[in-house]
Formats: sequence, structure tokens, C-alpha cells
Amino acid sequence: MFKKAIFYKSLLIIFIVLSLFSIFNFFSYQEKRNLEGLDFGRQKRDEVQTQMDSAITSVEQLTYSLAKKISEKNYSNHEVEELIKEYAHNYSFCSGITIAFEPIIINDSIKVLYAPFYNKNTKELIYINESYDYSDNSLEKAEWFTEVEKKQTVLYFVSE
Repeated sequence: MFKKAIFYKSLLIIFIVLSLFSIFNFFSYQEKRNLEGLDFGRQKRDEVQTQMDSAITSVEQLTYSLAKKISEKNYSNHEVEELIKEYAHNYSFCSGITIAFEPIIINDSIKVLYAPFYNKNTKELIYINESYDYSDNSLEKAEWFTEVEKKQTVLYFVSE
């Protein structure tokens, strides 16, 4: 009987030691996985940041290139529309392009707006000026135009 008690105590001690070792291993493994997860997340964040910087640079180049081309001559409305279609198809990252011209005031009362938008996915040409006055500072949805005009710099808006 004494030998059985020693055997059971030894077995209990071994079980406790193995249990403690397993618990320690579990928490060490969990900590290691957390650190690996953080490293992986940082790596992906850096990759996305690099891709976003590249995309923004491409959009800036497209914007300035198109603005320069538009300012070089007096294009007809049809030529402007064909130009934005061409540019949209030449840039894979671009789903559409809008060119909005400053309003022209005729006889101090008539405001003429022109802002064609070409949607490359649907191959549809939409005239924003037919939907609302994009030069109206009081309209939140016109900020894509009014903020550019106010700050004299390019703004980027992502369509939903």
C-alpha cells in the first residue's frame, strides 16, 4: 500500500509538472503567434502604403498631364469627351474621369457649366452639370470642384 501511495504521488507530481509545462508552452506559443501576427500586419501595411503612394503618384501624373493637354488648345466639347475616354482607357487604375470647367457667366445672369464624366466600366458619358451646380460652394457634393478651386490643388475622391 505504501508503494501504491508513492506511485500515485509520483504520478501526481509528473502530471502537475506536465500540466505546468503545457500551460507555459501554450502562453509562450500564444505570445509568439501574437508577435508574428503583428509583424505580418506591419509588413502588409507597408506594402499597401507603397501601393497607395504609387497609385497616388500615377493619379497626380494623369491629372497634370490631362490638365496640361486641355490648356494647350481650345478643344470642342466632343474633343474633350473623346480625350477623357482615351485617358480613362489608358490607365488601368482609373474607373472614370471627370473634367469640370469653371462656369462661364453670360450677360451677368446665365451661368454655363460643363463637366463631362466618363465611366469606363459602363462606357457611359454623364454630364454632372445636368444634375447640379458643381460650382455652388453651399453644396457638400460639389466640394470636389469648389475645394480644388479654393485651394488651387488637386483633391482625390474615391467613388463608392
